[in-house]
Amino acid sequence: MPLNRICNLATLAIAVISLCFCVHCSDDNSQTPANRSPEVPSSPVPADGATGQSLASQPSWWCTDPDGDSVFYDVYFGTEENPPVVTVSQVSTVYVPDALIGETVYYWKIVAKDRLGDSATSPTWQFSTGTGPNLTYPTAVGSQWEYAREITSFNFNRDSLTEQYGDSLSSSTVIEVVRTAILYHSVETCVFHESCDEHGTIIEADSYFAAEADGFYLHAYKNVGTMAPPKTGAGGGVHYSFGGRQYASIEDLVMSVKGRLMLSLSAPLGGGDSLYYEDPPVKCLQYPLSVGVQWTHRTE
Repeated sequence: MPLNRICNLATLAIAVISLCFCVHCSDDNSQTPANRSPEVPSSPVPADGATGQSLASQPSWWCTDPDGDSVFYDVYFGTEENPPVVTVSQVSTVYVPDALIGETVYYWKIVAKDRLGDSATSPTWQFSTGTGPNLTYPTAVGSQWEYAREITSFNFNRDSLTEQYGDSLSSSTVIEVVRTAILYHSVETCVFHESCDEHGTIIEADSYFAAEADGFYLHAYKNVGTMAPPKTGAGGGVHYSFGGRQYASIEDLVMSVKGRLMLSLSAPLGGGDSLYYEDPPVKCLQYPLSVGVQWTHRTE
């Protein structure tokens, strides 16, 4: 075979091999496209800048991945303009916050991530809450509720701090709004009657409340309400010590304290009347009720 023909065949073979190699490389590249990041989270609810939102608001958003990958979300949420991260890699597009505070601005943003860690970050959105529902304490005559409680106390030797004995008290109390009453010739109050059953001992008291525009006030009361039931000390000869005095039972101790408290209260209405006034009235609740609201119950 002529030499020039052999050279031409060799050249053709090399060209075919090169073409196949290029085609093979091209096919490999087409099978592994570059990963794409998730879309930027959008469509926030509440809408950015929304006002008067419910205290039960649960921020949500929309997001997808162009490659169909699963998307995970880091949520930033708080009352600061640069909110802190509160959840990491959650799957849901809804964030359930703790109780929100009324009339407060909240800031939030979302970082969306796919399985390879590529991410997209939303703008920082904001919304403000309203005052919440206009809740007030129930004062209608006939309203009634009950509760039970148990108190466990421990007594220690004041020198060695060793436990001497323990004590447990339980009670069941029913409270009912029984009537209205006029105090100071002008203030209309609701009378809350408390009946407490402590191991068969019934203790009763009345409290006179009035609802004002800014809160729920205690104006007066009869008796001092719940006290401990009769109970002697453990071990037969053990006594209760309080204020430098010895008492044979909790009942004796409480009655003694009650007597001292009565002497320190303002004078009762009329001769021998057991109705005691709060001067000034004590604000028990501040209206409107809202999470985070604080007020002073007593100053002394």
